[in-house]
Amino acid sequence: MRQNKFNVTSDKAFERVIHACASNRVENDTWITSDMIDAYLRLHKEGLAHSIEVWEGIELVGGIYGVVSGAIFSGESMFSKIKDGSKIALAYLCYWMRLSGFIFLDCQIENPHLKSLGAVTIKRDEFVRILKANKTNNINWSFKMKANWD
Repeated sequence: MRQNKFNVTSDKAFERVIHACASNRVENDTWITSDMIDAYLRLHKEGLAHSIEVWEGIELVGGIYGVVSGAIFSGESMFSKIKDGSKIALAYLCYWMRLSGFIFLDCQIENPHLKSLGAVTIKRDEFVRILKANKTNNINWSFKMKANWD
């Protein structure tokens, strides 16, 4: 990221990101079915689902998509075509969320990869409390920033 060789955008290729996430899985072993894709595309059109895209030149090499609810972003899936492509998308997402007033990134599933990036597990009742307390904190999604990683 410090080399500044990637371009990071948001919502420029939402459908491509979700399809890349689905195809990044073993065949017949994905929850990202065509019905789920259609549902997320409807949420995207309504301004509730968003993507972060990582580009190397004109090639889409990483990304993450999810759903916004108040001041909370629930990450649904991410993909990478290069080493650390999804980590770059996640780093930009977290940086931008902090600048924009989001208070919580819901990773949904605990796994070693997310834990290595700093994710922590919280109890369900704490999660529900956070959701309820922040569901009306509407934050305008306008990803227009260039991170300074120095």
